[in-house]
Amino acid sequence: MEVSRRAADGIEPSQIIDLTREEKHLCDENGDIYVCPICYEPPVRKVITNCGHLFCQECLNTALQTNLRCPLCKTEVTSMQRIYT
Repeated sequence: MEVSRRAADGIEPSQIIDLTREEKHLCDENGDIYVCPICYEPPVRKVITNCGHLFCQECLNTALQTNLRCPLCKTEVTSMQRIYT
């Protein structure tokens, strides 16, 4: 019996964000404050896309008005989830 594989199997994330800290801002694996890859500020109203990238909600909504693809990996954005920290 052949086992189907997910497209992301074996791919390591380029960045890990610690959501367990009790700080106001998210931090990356180096302890640096995570910044939105669009505005380069700490994310406001954080959202995560179906491909796993984190943005400010307003930044992502603005980017999706011209193209329904993730600004980082160009995967079609079919959903986003609000992240509460």
